[in-house]
Amino acid sequence: EKAEVIRPYGGGSGDIFLDGLSCTGHETSVRDCSWRGKGGPDDGIGQLRYACSHALDVGVDCG
Repeated sequence: EKAEVIRPYGGGSGDIFLDGLSCTGHETSVRDCSWRGKGGPDDGIGQLRYACSHALDVGVDCG
C-alpha cells in the first residue's frame, strides 16, 4: 500500500534485481510500474543491469 524508507527494515544485501522503478500511484500491482532494468550482468533477454547500490533500496508494505 505504501513505499517506506528502507531504514526501518534494514539495508539490503546481495544482487539487486530491479532498478529504476517508477510508479504513479494508480497501479494495481508493482508489476504495472515502469522500470529501467536489473542491477547486474545481462540476464540474457536484453535487460542490462545498471550501476546501483543498496543505498537506493526501498521497502513495500503490502499489508
